[in-house]
Amino acid sequence: MRRLVFWGVVFAACLAWVMTHEACRYPLANGVCSLVAFLGVPLRLLCLVASEAGADE
Repeated sequence: MRRLVFWGVVFAACLAWVMTHEACRYPLANGVCSLVAFLGVPLRLLCLVASEAGADE
């Protein structure tokens, strides 16, 4: 459960970073942050939820 909360906070931080940070106006920084926010974190959250439910047996 702690990991689920942690990655939820990381997802929110990445969204806030993309929406508000001035450095994200550059394509490389915006691409990296978007990659983490929209691909990495949701995938980890899905895996954590599935493992909490016992789907990895």
